[in-house]
Order: sequence, then structure tokens, then C-alpha cells
Amino acid sequence: DQFEWNFPPNTFGADEGQSGTETIFSDEDNLGRESSQNSINNPIKKDEKVLVKYQFKNLNSDLFPKKNDYLKRIQSAKKFLEDIKDLTGDELERLSEAERIIQQEKIPTLIISDFNTTGLIGEENDRNSPYYRFMKSEGISSLMGSVAGSYGLGKEALINYSLLRAITVYSQHTNKDNRELDGILYTGRSALGTHYDPRENNQQTRKKGYLGKVTEDRQKWESCRGENIKNFNIPIERSLFGTDIYIWGFHDRSQNWEINLAMGLMHAFFQAIIENKIEFEILIEDKIYLKINKESIDNSFEYIKKEAEKINLKNELFEKFIRVSGYLKCSRGNSKYLINRDIRIDGLERINIKVYTNPDDSSLKNHYCIMRLPLMTIEEFKFKQMGTPYQAICKIIDVKGNIVFMNLENATHKKLSSNYVRKKGKEKQYGDLLNQVHKKIKDAIKSIDGKVSKYRAISGLEKYLSEDRKESKEKKLHDIDNNSNLADEEIIKLTGRLIKDTIPINPEEKKRKKRSVTLTRKPSGKGKKGGKKGTHRGDQ
Repeated sequence: DQFEWNFPPNTFGADEGQSGTETIFSDEDNLGRESSQNSINNPIKKDEKVLVKYQFKNLNSDLFPKKNDYLKRIQSAKKFLEDIKDLTGDELERLSEAERIIQQEKIPTLIISDFNTTGLIGEENDRNSPYYRFMKSEGISSLMGSVAGSYGLGKEALINYSLLRAITVYSQHTNKDNRELDGILYTGRSALGTHYDPRENNQQTRKKGYLGKVTEDRQKWESCRGENIKNFNIPIERSLFGTDIYIWGFHDRSQNWEINLAMGLMHAFFQAIIENKIEFEILIEDKIYLKINKESIDNSFEYIKKEAEKINLKNELFEKFIRVSGYLKCSRGNSKYLINRDIRIDGLERINIKVYTNPDDSSLKNHYCIMRLPLMTIEEFKFKQMGTPYQAICKIIDVKGNIVFMNLENATHKKLSSNYVRKKGKEKQYGDLLNQVHKKIKDAIKSIDGKVSKYRAISGLEKYLSEDRKESKEKKLHDIDNNSNLADEEIIKLTGRLIKDTIPINPEEKKRKKRSVTLTRKPSGKGKKGGKKGTHRGDQ
């Protein structure tokens, strides 16, 4: 009946170190993205807003479950690696750091808590339950509500933030269809690496283990549930449905975890925040650092920007975060600056495209993003850097389209490509659908300016011209204006080129017929695949 850290025996499998998914989930925004998408997808009531809290606390080390047993396993993992010569990684250093941290009086820990969610509902062997998919499966892609898990590896991102290579989970869960299945559970996961089991005569273990009880036939393990939880000291008690995830030995790679977390959450979930489907709180010990919700999102953006600039934080995530300002303007409802199109594409059903454009808004960054349910940003794209500034969002609305885009995503849910499609025979079809979405978005953006004219006034250019050049320009225009019968060659001699619509016309001269001057189109160059209409600087 003992609930302990259990690692399956490695009878004849490969020896496993700690390396793995940390290279996949290495960006600063993976923490918030991977932890919140499951929460937003499992509200107790449909469309009810969920709350996700991120709280950093220094917890008493005695609260780490089965601390002494886990310490022995860390030391055993070190010994296992010390027997291997010429190691090139830093596994030994990390294990030494884990050994030091677990023996401290306090362990730095990040607790991720969600509220108004169903929690990790599911019986031990229910392979279709949220509990099973989070705790007992790995690398199995499956649908979970509106979120399609494309690789089933997201939970590993959380362990990557733990210097102890361990997380524990406390969940008060509810079954909306059968309340008799409501309950509580406590469990954990570890990715410590192959080591000698201190309880099993130094038998070699697998890399990953679990906090729970092994069944009598030694074929399965079970989480701690119900009254058995009294055997553990739970760091934070809860009375509401939802889940607490403890990242023990929380490792802040950037030393600015709270700012990076806030920027990542804003970039990934700005649309869900605007539509009041999720809100966030970030706490340091018991003090609230930041609240991000529908009402505060603009103030939160300005605060985060100010804090990032204060420490001169200019990483890639900051550049993504800055563009959130423009995306928020796409969600402000009706506006003379907003293009809003609902489009149906065979194979995807409905998509929605919103383009916000304003010639006087310098904050717009000429990017568009594609998002899917649960209103999570997947990837951004640059397009049309010249012309009126804009930003645009595209939402994949229907389940059919979301399944397609699930297959187009990589494991981090941040890249889209037909190269990620693993359903054989579907690569080209899904790739074509992705291209259609890109085309529809670009068509909407192109409609801002229509076709580009041959000449366009550049506001403020005059101030860069010297007085002599200004006078010379005015004299040339005056000479042309008063000599309407000038030949093309003479106009070119005066101006260096033929001109159109740049000569001011006096009202009284409108009656006088005047030969129009046009620009003859010529190919910009033959090349190997040259265009036939010389539009190098123009329409396309």
C-alpha cells in the first residue's frame, strides 16, 4: 500500500540520460503556452472563463513527497553516469545541483493552478480521459475537446523547468456527466534518467518514473486518491475544482521568468483574453505581480512593455509581444480601419480574417497571425512591408479546420508546415489548404491599397531636399507647365524621366487641352524568367 517514487525496471532496454525534449521546448514562451492550453479547453461549463495562476514560492523541502527516497535516486543517477567516460553534456553538474537543492531548507517552486476547470478527471485505466493523457501516456496524439494534441509531448516542457526533474500534481476533479466520479488525487512524474534502484538491489531503471503505488501484479501503477492523500503534506490546500502543478526546483533560465511568462501568455492567448475565455494571475510568494484579463489587457500590455524596457530585454519573445498591440486593434469591433471577412474553404469550413490598417499608426508591424481553437496563436508571418501599415489575424473556427491545422503544427504548437503532417497521403491536401488560407489573408491585406500606382507622393520628402534642388525642381515643373508641346525627349532632359500627375494645373487651364504624359512600360530585365510587363516597381 506504499505510495512512493517508482521507476520501471530496465530489463534489456537502452540506458537513458536526461537529454530529450529540452531542445524542443527551449523558448521562453513554452511554459505558459503548454500549461494553459489544457486549462482553457476544459471549463466546467461551456464557454465559462477559466483562471490560471502562476505562483513562485520557496517551499519547505520536507513538503517534497518521499524526499529521502528521491535524494537516493539522484545520487544513484550520478553514480550511474560517473561510470561512463568522456561525457560531453552537463548531466553530472545538473544532478549535483539537484542533490544540493533537495537538501536545502527551502526549494524554489512554481505552482501552476487553474480554477473553474474539470481538473484531471478520469479513472486509472481510462485511456480517453484527461488524467490518463496527462499522466499515463507519452507521444500519443489525440483530440482533447477543441484542442488537438499533435504530438502528446507538451507536459514534458514543464519538467524541463525543474532542476529536480520532477513535477507533482494535486487535482480536485469533477465529472459533469456523473458527479459520483468526483474526487481528488495526488501524483507525480519524473525524468531523472536511468539509475540503480536503491530499493530493488540496484537494478537498473528506466528514465521516467511516477509517484504512486505499483499494483500487486507489478504491471501497472496507480495515483494516490481519496483518503490516501492524508499520507502526504499537500503544500497548498484547495476547495475548488481544478489542478495544481508543482514544478520543484524551478529553474529560471532568463532570470526574468515573470516578464517572459507574461509576454508569452499575452502573445499566445490575447484573443482568448479579449473574448473573456481566460484570465491570468502571476504571483511572487503571496504578492500579486500582474493580473491579465479582458478589462486590464491594455494596461497590462503597457506595464509589461515598460518593465521589459527597464531591463533592456530585447529577445525574440519581446519582438513578438510588441506586435500584440496591433493584433488587439483587430479585435475592437467595427471601425473604419477594420476589414472583417468570414470565408468558407472546402476542407476547412469557416475561417475569419480581420485586418486593421491605419496610415497614421506607426505601431502596426505588417504581420499577420493564424490561430486555432482554443483561440491560441500558432504562427506569425511577415507580408507586404511597403504600403499602408497593418496587422491581421485569422481564426480557424470549425472543428474540421482545427483538426487539419493540428496536423500542420509542430510539437510546440508554434510552426505550421505540411512537413509536420504525419498522416500519410494527407501532406499535399493539408498543405494546399494551408496555402489557401495564406492566399485569402494576403488578398484581404492587398485590398487595403489596391493596385500600386506608378508614382506616389512620399510625405515629408521635401525637407530632405536642399534649397538649390527645391528651386531646380520648381523651375523644371514651371518650364514643363508652360510648354505643353514639349517633346518626350525634352521632358526627359528636364526631369530625367517622363512624369505623370505631378504637375499642378491652374483651374483656368483645365479648359485648355493638354497632351497627357504617360510612362511606357518596359521589362525590367530579361533574366531567365523575366516578367513580361515591367512591373518591377509597380503593381506586383
